[in-house]
Amino acid sequence: MANRLPDSPAQVFDRTKPVTIQYRNRPVSAFEGDTVASALMASGIDTFSRSFKYHRRRGASCLTGNCCRCTMSVDGRMHVKTCQTAVRAGMVIEPHGNVELDLKALGGLFSRAMPTGFYYKSFYRPAWLWKLIKEIFRAMPGNMAAVSPLDVKPEYDAVNLSPDLLVVGGGLAGMEAAITAAEAGIRVVLAEADPHLGGFEAYQGEAGHRRVQESIRRLERFANVRVLTSTRVSAIYPDGVAICIQACDPAVKQHFVERSYHVRAGATVVATGAGSMPMLFKTMSCLASCCLRQRKGSCICGASSRAKRCCWPAVTTTLPRWVSS
Repeated sequence: MANRLPDSPAQVFDRTKPVTIQYRNRPVSAFEGDTVASALMASGIDTFSRSFKYHRRRGASCLTGNCCRCTMSVDGRMHVKTCQTAVRAGMVIEPHGNVELDLKALGGLFSRAMPTGFYYKSFYRPAWLWKLIKEIFRAMPGNMAAVSPLDVKPEYDAVNLSPDLLVVGGGLAGMEAAITAAEAGIRVVLAEADPHLGGFEAYQGEAGHRRVQESIRRLERFANVRVLTSTRVSAIYPDGVAICIQACDPAVKQHFVERSYHVRAGATVVATGAGSMPMLFKTMSCLASCCLRQRKGSCICGASSRAKRCCWPAVTTTLPRWVSS
């Protein structure tokens, strides 16, 4: 755990509550409030997966659950986003395949001979050859693992809600929208993708942390506001129906994985803010940009700010292009 930064008021884990998880049959120390990704990074583990085509090393990149570079098997469940999964004692983490020694990465040496879609142009004749080559290529992608049955069938739940207002995003703007509506007596559902409210402001040092906590205290005074954290709004239809998927904590109820909310709101406020992503420079080729993004330890600025809440330093940070979510 030597890779931790000093304590900060905005950190989300508790150093007084140590937790031990298992990664590739060896113990990894963590703290209550850590995510799986932050615990692994703090322990010096920086290769989480391999790229799909050339099997290049990949580590945590966005820390928002928007990419798939940090996906692993967690307690037998495949392709779990470790940056959004809280640690708990005894959790078993396995990467998809041998991420440290992947012989298929040698294919990257011949990347110039394998442009996009080359297999469709090179092996479609004769028909019997394409059937053979197709099965070979299907077994080649990186970050894939053998499917194995779970010991216990996961549980899911579905809930129907009919609030007057749905607010998507739990940052300062989203909380202010919910508070304003609640003061007028409107029934509000506030959905936030992160486990904690605050959004981008929560990562802006001690002053940002104070502003977030003040908004949360104001929000907690209203009984007509329902807050759903760890909840992604995956779809909003023209008739106003929103599908919200909440990741549940198995520590509260074992084997309970997700809850889906079908929200029929009278109105919807989208306050998702902005997201960061690597940008292309005029003097940078597309190939150079892709190599930078796939380099292990490379992450975007937003992820670097989030990393500070778990007190582990990002290795390399690329400049972002701010885009409306």
